[in-house]
Amino acid sequence: MKKILLIATVAVGLSGVSAFAQGNFVFGTGAGYVWNSTLNTRGGAFNVGFAFNAANTGTPLVESSIGALSTATNSSSSVGFDGSSAWSAILNDPNFTVAVNNTSGQVVVGTLSATGGVVYNLAGNFLVSGTSSAGGAAKVYMFAWDNTYATPALAAANNAFVGWSKPFTYNYAANPGAASGNFSAAAVTAGVGAQFGVAVPEPATFALAGMGIAAMLIARRRK
Repeated sequence: MKKILLIATVAVGLSGVSAFAQGNFVFGTGAGYVWNSTLNTRGGAFNVGFAFNAANTGTPLVESSIGALSTATNSSSSVGFDGSSAWSAILNDPNFTVAVNNTSGQVVVGTLSATGGVVYNLAGNFLVSGTSSAGGAAKVYMFAWDNTYATPALAAANNAFVGWSKPFTYNYAANPGAASGNFSAAAVTAGVGAQFGVAVPEPATFALAGMGIAAMLIARRRK
């Protein structure tokens, strides 16, 4: 079975957690978890993030409102619409919050390795705002988008296509403890396994698709 694209920005839902507390995360995956869904190859020009629910409950809004478009991968492109509806559900979820690095104050945005793995903070620990300093279990999902846009907000403003993973449980560590394992390891442990990932086509694919549609319309008019 092929490993599935993990385009990651991950969403986690927060509930009953002190705004000043924070726990340690490691945001990364093994090789082969991020794919170009059109070319079926590892890696691609994507940024990846995640969202979380610190209470480890509920279903992400993007999963319940847009729908689980397949059992393994979810992408706005797979049903032929732009990313506006999906981005709205990701960024406005009342229970799942896009991860913010507590030290920098910036949204957590991972990059892809040449082998299709997510890398953030050199695979080291970092503190996530809004999580517990005592550590705990959080429900998490990842999402990925065209890296023409540096942040989720910019991608959303431009209705960029976006993909998102199935949610899974991640155990984060007490401050200043070390978080154990990366996201792919956590997904396997949680029983999500090969269903952990998201597929998003390369920006060039959109252009080619648009050219193809235009050619079809021209041909029809000539007839």
